[in-house]
Amino acid sequence: MTLEGPAIVHSIQKKGIIQVTWPTHHGVPPAAIYNIPAEDVWTQAEKPNLVYDSHGTRIHEVNLIDMSRVRTEMVDPNDVIGKVPADEILLP
Repeated sequence: MTLEGPAIVHSIQKKGIIQVTWPTHHGVPPAAIYNIPAEDVWTQAEKPNLVYDSHGTRIHEVNLIDMSRVRTEMVDPNDVIGKVPADEILLP
């Protein structure tokens, strides 16, 4: 796993560099092998709460949002101070 989503590891180089491709990065087949630092790669077993899609969005964060509680109308943030919990405010 990487911040750009699941990756395929092709080789581990000296000095902490890993060569990877992303199977369908933004829906496009891989066109190159990329060298990234080893600390930027992990298995899901190592960090089960850090799962990203190919757009850099943490997948579990999206799944935890209760859309029934999200207000979609635009309001002035100053109008909701003291009236609405901060986690219920959708800012532009």
